[in-house]
Amino acid sequence: MLAIGLIMAGIACAIFVSCDRDDENTVVLNDKQSGADDDNVPLSVGATRGVTMNFANRSSVVIPDHGDDYPWKDAPYSIKKCYGEAFGFCKRHCTSWVAHKVNQMWDEAKGMCTEGSFRNWMHGVHVSHAFTWKSRLQQIGYRADNNPMPGDVAYWGGKYPYTQYGHVAFVISVGSDKSVYIQEYNRRGKGKYSTRTIKPGNWLYPHSFIHVQHEIE
Repeated sequence: MLAIGLIMAGIACAIFVSCDRDDENTVVLNDKQSGADDDNVPLSVGATRGVTMNFANRSSVVIPDHGDDYPWKDAPYSIKKCYGEAFGFCKRHCTSWVAHKVNQMWDEAKGMCTEGSFRNWMHGVHVSHAFTWKSRLQQIGYRADNNPMPGDVAYWGGKYPYTQYGHVAFVISVGSDKSVYIQEYNRRGKGKYSTRTIKPGNWLYPHSFIHVQHEIE
C-alpha cells in the first residue's frame, strides 16, 4: 500500500514549494572537527558564512543550512500510510526532507525557483524508497561513491538499522577525515528532524554518497 501511495503521490504532484531565501544562513567549509560520533555539532560552522563550493565550468553551490525549515513539519505523519507532498514523496519521511534540501540548493545555484525539480519521478525514473535512490539516480546520470561532499545525499541501503526501506539524509559539511555532518528527517521512524556528525568507521556511517549538487537537465 505504501508503494501505491508513493506512485499516486508522484503522479498527482501538486506544486507547493516555498522559495524564500536566507542568504546569510549558509555553511563555510573548514577542517574543524566536532566531538564524538553521532553528536549534533556541525563540523564547519564559522563566523563567516557564504558560498561553500565551486565546480569547474559550473556555478557556485550554496549549501542550504537553515535548520528545520521543512514546509510540512506539522503535517500528519504515518510510517504505514503516505501523505503525499509537492515532490511526490511522503510528508515527514527522509526522502521528502532530502528532496526539499536538494531543491533549495538547486534554486540557489540557478538564482530562481525550480518549483520542485528534484522529485519522485525524474527523467522517466521512479526514485521511490530510500534504498532505491542510489541505483535510480545513477540511472539518471548522478554519480555515487564513498567520497562525501557538502550537498550530497547520504545514502544507506536496505540494511539500515531502523527500517527495511533504507535511509537518506542531506550532507551539510565534511571534515578532513571524511566525517559528515548531516540533517535528516524520520531517522527512527518518528517523522522528526534531527542532525548528527558521523565519522568513518562508525557502523552508522553512510553506505555511499550521491552527488546531486547540480541538476541534470
